[in-house]
Parts: sequence; structure tokens; C-alpha cells
Amino acid sequence: MKLTKKIYFGLGLMLAGILSGCQADMDTPDLEIPKATIEANTTIAELKEMAAKASTDENFALLMLDKEKGYVNASNLNKNDENMLDNLRAGINPDPATHYVIKGRIISSDASGNIYQALYIQDGTDAITLSVRKQSTYNEYRIGQEIVFDVTGLFLGKYAGLIQIGGVDVYNGSYQVSFMTGEDFMLHSQKNGLPDQTVTYINFGEQRPSEGLYCTVMKPSQLPTTTDGIINMTSQLVEFRNVTFTDGGVLPFSEYQSSGVNRTLTDGTSSIIVRTSGYATFYNRILPEGTGTVRGLLSYFNGTWQLLIRTYADVMFDSKGNREDPYTCEEAIGLQNDSHTGWVRGFIVGSVKTGVSEVTDNDQIIWGADAERDNNVVIGPTANTKNYKECLIVTLPQGSALRQNVNLLDNPGVYGKELSVSGLFETVSGMAGVSPVSGASDEFELGAGGGDTPVVPGEMGSGTEEDPYTIYYIKQTAATDTQADIWVEGWIVGYINGGSIDTGAQWSATMVSDDTSGDGYNNNNLILGATKDAKSFDNAIPVKLRAGSAVRTALGLRANPGAYLMHVKLKGNINKGFGVRVVDQVTEYKTVD
Repeated sequence: MKLTKKIYFGLGLMLAGILSGCQADMDTPDLEIPKATIEANTTIAELKEMAAKASTDENFALLMLDKEKGYVNASNLNKNDENMLDNLRAGINPDPATHYVIKGRIISSDASGNIYQALYIQDGTDAITLSVRKQSTYNEYRIGQEIVFDVTGLFLGKYAGLIQIGGVDVYNGSYQVSFMTGEDFMLHSQKNGLPDQTVTYINFGEQRPSEGLYCTVMKPSQLPTTTDGIINMTSQLVEFRNVTFTDGGVLPFSEYQSSGVNRTLTDGTSSIIVRTSGYATFYNRILPEGTGTVRGLLSYFNGTWQLLIRTYADVMFDSKGNREDPYTCEEAIGLQNDSHTGWVRGFIVGSVKTGVSEVTDNDQIIWGADAERDNNVVIGPTANTKNYKECLIVTLPQGSALRQNVNLLDNPGVYGKELSVSGLFETVSGMAGVSPVSGASDEFELGAGGGDTPVVPGEMGSGTEEDPYTIYYIKQTAATDTQADIWVEGWIVGYINGGSIDTGAQWSATMVSDDTSGDGYNNNNLILGATKDAKSFDNAIPVKLRAGSAVRTALGLRANPGAYLMHVKLKGNINKGFGVRVVDQVTEYKTVD
């Protein structure tokens, strides 16, 4: 028996009026806003729960009748009676008020070709997949469009473990949900209002908003393994941050015209498969290297979680904005309220006063360590910034490592320190802000800066030989600052062995005769401290020494261990190196008595 016949309920099709003509003075028609004539009476969560209770099979299909008759499992239909399905449908009450009706906003797009003949919708309770034999739906049904959908007369069930709504098919003698026809989809759905693509970001496990689009920020380790958890997260729009492709820089996303290729996305402790069609417009792009953010739709196939990228724009691996190369405060301010996430670096300059709900004046921020609240800090491009328009508020989630270690109320010593933090760039208390996901220890780095002795203008210097910059001045310069021919003063307190200041910093001049500790160091750098006893980059900076220069010959510690702890002034350029602020291109030096 072929179970593919259509049913018509008299649910009016919403026809958009199109005016065209050649008269130059013809009035522009008013925009026609669609309005659904039927109302939802069932949530997506209730519908998915109904399917879960009906069967635990990986494949099954329920013919949805009305709320009085419930549903009929397709496996119970009389295969010899070709009129059985028509008879069942004919008995359905034609009044939509008694039907199973849901509503939701579209969160998918088939524009790139990676989402194939399906629409994903979500309401405030859950999300579900509509399996539709229709292509290029993005032209008519854009992300953010709300639709009201009559499920009665269609099939609800599973295909390969994923709950969805569609038609029905038989595979190896087993009934399963398959594609509904495009005509059925049009008959069962009504648009309601205009698309609204505003997205609210929530953490995994948080309350979903009752209205509007939302995206769940989570880690691969949080992917559910229980039946209820799997049902609750399938078809949802999610975002994974601070993740890496296992074969980044080597393999493409997919293979030409393949049905799909699996790639692995990991945060270092757990992973998820990213499934990409060989027909996707980005199939041949090489997986990005480094750490970034990936957004997509959570699917589930035969017991395995899969992430489906909607368009390549869901892959956010710009070199800028990663942990290794965070945005400046100015750059992050320019990316506000555009669903943009990433790392930003600035100096902790204060906190918002108690009782201030919208910052409109500099006096509403406490510029210093004397905080009144523990739920925020303000970061700026320099340690002495006192203009709120150049700063960002960083929210400190309750109970997080970020709040515990960074709030000024309990940690006044962090004032003036450099903070790198990952989050969503969005307005906070009326000004530019950063909202971390959970404030976990892997979402921020508290680095160098004023520390317990906050930087003050008198400690900065002016960059001349007579009044050289201090180490603190160099550290607080913006990432784009490349001043040339400046003077800086400090003590030679060590060198960097290799390319990483985290693992290669040597706070001495000691090198063993077989060169094992000095391997990778050839007088090409030194560490300049603000004090003679500096032992961390809280109060020290790297200095690069040019090959063949007189300064390198005189001060490189491999050849001149006696230069260790020498008090010097150096002339060079302020730049970026080793992932931090450095002085390089050093052309002169002076010893200080």
C-alpha cells in the first residue's frame, strides 16, 4: 500500500499580493504582513513527548488524527486495504480547533545546500524537524519567520532516532517518518508576522525564552545521553565556543557530491561530529585551523550526535578574536549586538556603581579598585582609561571562576591587570559589554598589568631617553599601537627559550654546557623587568634583539651572562610578539647607574 495520498483541510493559503506596473507615478503598495487564522494548542515539547511515549523504536510513524482520536501507529494500518488511510483521514474532524497545532520560528536555512529538504522550528519549549520534499525553502521561509503548523493528518515519529514530522515510508518492512510533499507543507502551515532574526543566547540548561529565537551555548561534554535529554536537545540551534577541528588546515569539510562526510570538532576534552553534505556550497573549503566558534543544528542519527552547519557563516574562526589574538576594546565595541562572539583583551579599570541600570556618564563608574558590586568589571584599552565610551562592561556570572577571581570587591589587586575574556558582545547596562557563557576558567585569562600596585600616570614615562617609558606603559598599549624609536627602562631578568612565554620563560641567565636548557635561544631576546626581582610577566615584558645588532652582541644572555640583572634603557619599537606587547627592533642601549 502506498501511503502518500494528500489531505486537504481548508486551511487557507496566505497569498501575498504582488503589484507590478510600468507607470512611474504608481503608488508603492503597503507591505502585507501575514497573519495566521489558526492558533497553536500544543507545544513542541508536548508533541515530542507524545512520540517518545508511543514507541522506543529507532524508526516509527504515527498518523496524527485529532485530539479526540489521538493517533494511529502506521504499523497497525491494514496493508491490504488501500482505502484504510483515506477512510481514517475522512473521519478527522475538519475543525482545526480540535487538531494538533503547533507554532514556532524557523531556525534553519537550505540556502547553502547543507540542510536538505527540512525545516527546523523552535518554540519556547523545544525544537523539531519538519521533513519536507521541497527545495529552496529559504526564499519563502526565512530564519526567524514564525509559522503555525497543523500536524493533524501528517505523521509524527522517528527516522534513525530523530523525532520529526513528515510523511511516511517503509524501509526493510519498518514504518518510518519520511518527507511530506511540498503541497502538504503549504496546506498545513501558515506564516504569522514578519521574520525576526534577533537571537537570545542562553547557557545549556537555562530557561528558554518564551518568545523569539534562541541559541543554546554549550560544550560537547554537555551533549545528553539519557532518552529525555536527547529528546530535549534534538533539532535545537546550538553554539560551541573555543573549539577546534581535528583536521583543521588539512581536510575539506566534505567530498564532492557525497551524501555527507563526518569531521570532528573538539574542545580538547570531548567532541561532536560535524556532518557536511558534498552538495553544500562550502564542501571544498578547508577546515579552519586554530580555535573558534561553530554554530549549527543538533541532529541525531542512529545513536550519534551530529552538528549540521547552516551556512559557512556559522563557522567563526577568524584569526582575530581567538584566544591567541583577541579583539581590542575598540574592535569589540564595533561588533556589539550582532550575535558576535569572541575573545577581547583590556585592562581592568573599574566597575559600575550600585543602582546604575544604564550608564550614560563617566561618574556612574568607579574608576578604581574600590568596588561596590561583585557582578561586573569594566575593561578599557589602557590601564588609565576613564571614558566609558571606550570601555566594555564584563558581566561576571554568579558562582563562576570568573567572578571569584576577577571581581574588584573581593580582589582589589586585579585593578590595572590585563583581562582576556571570551563571550558575546552585547549591550550591558546601556553601554558596550561582554557576556561570558559561564565564566568558567577556560573562558578568561587574568594576565599582566598593575597588579597590587595599580598603574598611575606618574609611572608611565614619556618615551624619551631622559624620561623613558616604564614596563607598565608598554604593557597597557593597545594591540594596534606600533610606536617607533621610543626608550624604555628596566632590568634584564631573563630570556625566553623557544616561542612561548608560558613554557619558555627563564628567569635567570643559567644555561648548561650541553645547551639543553638554552636550545632555541641564541641571544635573540631578553626579558625586561620593572624591578630587579621580577619573576613573572605581571611586571615584565619580552624584548626582541635583532640579528647582527650591537645590542644583541652586548646584551644577549647566552654570550653575556653577566648582563643578567643589568639596569638599562633600550631604544626600539613598541609592537606585538610572543602573543603580548613587546619592544623590538632595538637599536641602542644605555646602562643606568
